[in-house]
Amino acid sequence: MEIMKAKDSSKGHRHKKSYISDKAFADLKQALEDALAFERGEHRGLKITRIKSSRPSKRQAKLLSAKSQATSSRKANLLKTL
Repeated sequence: MEIMKAKDSSKGHRHKKSYISDKAFADLKQALEDALAFERGEHRGLKITRIKSSRPSKRQAKLLSAKSQATSSRKANLLKTL
């Protein structure tokens, strides 16, 4: 993947911005379109590799649980306003 760098001249900052090349963007876009087609059940002769993930650590599980509870709480509050 090719990345082009350019200087950001706005506001006098000297931070560099990263840009993705047109070819890399086209490849990424095609990959996302293929993934969406697969999820919709439109098989395009894609080779699928399934990767087993390991069980989350206790710390990760706790963070995921807290995030899930926050999301549920937000959804409940939205339903109350309807």
